[in-house]
Amino acid sequence: MRRTKCSESRQGFTLIELLVVIAIIAILIALLLPAVQQAREAARRSACKSQLKQLGVALHNHHDAFGYFPPLVDTAHPGGRSQRISGIVTLMPYMEQAAVYELVESQGGNPWDNNTWQTFENAVLYCPSAPIQTFSDQRGILGYRFNISEHIAGNQAAGSDNGRSTRGLFTRSPDEDGSDDNDRGTNGGEGKGRRFRDITDGSSNTIAMGERAPTVKQSRDVRNGIRTSISGFETDPSVCLATASGQTYGGATTNENARWADGRVGYAGFNTVLPPNSASCYAGGTHDSDALISATSYHTGGVQVVMADGSVRFISENINAGNPAAAPNASGVSPYGIWGALGTIGGGEVVELP
Repeated sequence: MRRTKCSESRQGFTLIELLVVIAIIAILIALLLPAVQQAREAARRSACKSQLKQLGVALHNHHDAFGYFPPLVDTAHPGGRSQRISGIVTLMPYMEQAAVYELVESQGGNPWDNNTWQTFENAVLYCPSAPIQTFSDQRGILGYRFNISEHIAGNQAAGSDNGRSTRGLFTRSPDEDGSDDNDRGTNGGEGKGRRFRDITDGSSNTIAMGERAPTVKQSRDVRNGIRTSISGFETDPSVCLATASGQTYGGATTNENARWADGRVGYAGFNTVLPPNSASCYAGGTHDSDALISATSYHTGGVQVVMADGSVRFISENINAGNPAAAPNASGVSPYGIWGALGTIGGGEVVELP
């Protein structure tokens, strides 16, 4: 008797089964991709924190060596370099970049020239979270700025004030020729900056440096663009705030790029006036006019800063920033809430960060 042959074993998958497998893989990728991106951003944010810590250590080592912090703009370099050399150059020997400092001292030239030291780039000077675009006229990249508090009017002009009277930890040093002797009570003299003893609000309550995404020419993104030809923000910063809708400017932005060694506020400083990731403005078309520069970053929800005591803190973009329509104060309590209080060295404010 012949047995009935069983059906042969099936080979491969049916089309439906294959589509199901593909759908499952796509779902898994969709679930994993945000986690991977978050992990990468966490690593970049950690790198930024480490770099700010290095800057904090460099500031302290400079203070230990000379008894003062470097100024925002150091006029003590040979020839003055048009009195535009940034304090970041002065920190180079304390960041294992003494050779770069020696180049600045020996080569000459201005921060906007196209020589070896002007085009120097080091990844430790900007956060990897920020997008970097390079242009032929770019002169190095700087993503960490000095705190000048709420000083706006006169912070760029070539007049008698020229940024020397900031309420922040960093201010312009007196002229090389000693013509600004009346300012030496706070700056400490030629080429010198402020001291720990000047921080009466406490070093743990005062910002030293913070993030500012490197400037990209003609960018409409508030994080790396600067709105130009805006009037009135010197006494009413809300005018600058209104130039952007969300993260986007509604008009022309600067045609200038980053200059790592330039000490003008538009390149080296930031204000604690408008909250983090807000608009920034020039009164004119370039860095030669008054500037309101906000701290910005590509981290979600805020920026990182290094305090005068060397600790690194994350500051939410929703921090209490007081009244943006108020004019800056020359002394006393800042009108810009907790954010403003963190910027002043002697405002007398009581600050408590979470």
